Amino acid sequence: MIYSYIEKGILRRSIIIIQLFLKNKICLDDLIQELEVSHMTIRNDLLYFSEHYSSYIDYLYTRSGKIQIHFKKEIDLCDILCDLLSQSLFLRYLFLALMEETISTRLISNRENISFSSAHKLFNHIQQFIEEESLKENECKKRMVLICLSHYIPLDTLSDIFDPNWLDQAMRLSNQILGDKIVHKLNQTQLMVAIYLYFDRATLYQLEIQKQDFAQFLSIEEIKSLIPRLGLSEEEQETEFFFLSLIIYYLSESDTHNPLTSIHPNIQFKLESHPEFQKLRELIFAYLPLNHSVFQTHLFYYVLQKFLTFQKLGFPLQLAFSKTYLLDYLQQENYQQFLMSWEMENPQYSNNEDILFEFFYYLELLEEYNNIHKYIYIVSPTREHFHMIYNILTTLIQNQMIIIDHHHYHSIEEIPKENQDQNTIIVCDRHIREQESTQIIPFSFNHLNEDLLEIHRKIYNIDEESKS
Repeated sequence: MIYSYIEKGILRRSIIIIQLFLKNKICLDDLIQELEVSHMTIRNDLLYFSEHYSSYIDYLYTRSGKIQIHFKKEIDLCDILCDLLSQSLFLRYLFLALMEETISTRLISNRENISFSSAHKLFNHIQQFIEEESLKENECKKRMVLICLSHYIPLDTLSDIFDPNWLDQAMRLSNQILGDKIVHKLNQTQLMVAIYLYFDRATLYQLEIQKQDFAQFLSIEEIKSLIPRLGLSEEEQETEFFFLSLIIYYLSESDTHNPLTSIHPNIQFKLESHPEFQKLRELIFAYLPLNHSVFQTHLFYYVLQKFLTFQKLGFPLQLAFSKTYLLDYLQQENYQQFLMSWEMENPQYSNNEDILFEFFYYLELLEEYNNIHKYIYIVSPTREHFHMIYNILTTLIQNQMIIIDHHHYHSIEEIPKENQDQNTIIVCDRHIREQESTQIIPFSFNHLNEDLLEIHRKIYNIDEESKS
């Protein structure tokens, strides 16, 4: 893992600043124990933050064994992390090595004014990481590492290694592709680097990715119309376009749907037709307590799709400093069992810690949705009638914890029994209501206000006494 090679001081400060940013208050003794450092080391790190990031922080102090901090509202954690990681000589020279610049112990020692032994250790770490991650043989993974590192390394300090014409073209194309999409400036830098690597490496090194694994949710038509073709075969060119399309898709987080709305059945069918996706879904169902409603949301399918994608690409787009947090999941039996089963059935994947952590984090988030959201089914005689009810409910119910199924059911019997639980609400046309149940709410346009009020009461668990 890359965290084994990043300088200890930089890694430690990154972990501390992440915890402070997320929690605002942490226990000093817990931090000392977790990081296995002295009280004085933590004190020095806090002093460093106070001096170097005073413009980011309203206040930072230690009282009664607690470290408390308050960041200014407009501050982005990513900016602080990038500043810390930009100091890493390991990341800087790893980037140069992967760009196939000539580096040596003597060059590092002279350029950075460090001892020959320190430079030799750094050089060896770079070679070890490249070998450990099989980056010489895996062009796709090598590009992913370069794109990830470009998030943290100030590229203006390395301008002499880039071809200025390709760099200008990559910058122009990245601006054109992203257009009005709201993305972090560093994500835009990453896309620019991805396009630059296409110009720089596509004719020299062959990318190997299985395009059919991504065809279910990804289109390359936009890229085809914008990115100039190179002297590649049709197969090689399509692979390059698929790779760039994947980078664009995940850098711009292109799915603008409410993450908890029901996924369109056509997309669901395409994804579930893929055997790996189907198996992953089965394992989650077997080991994690998610209910049926969660299994039909955009977020669920996006999380699975992203996990499988980055397993195949081999490296994340950003570092998550996940080792500490991943251990929290792996101490839970259900996550342990899931991971053991997944690794047993998919030994070809290395299970990068950051990719795994993000996956578990989102699954935990979906677990939390289990008990707090409602799932609404609509039963109506005609498609037109269904659309009228659906449009009314989606307009009035602006709550991401409430999912309105967009399938049209002609009768209550059509709704699978396993999909009905205490969080289910069935809005049924009064003329075809077939049974009595506390889950079923009759609906008609003649009683519109009354029926909408009843739906509201059911959603928010307002009991009979509260009505009066």
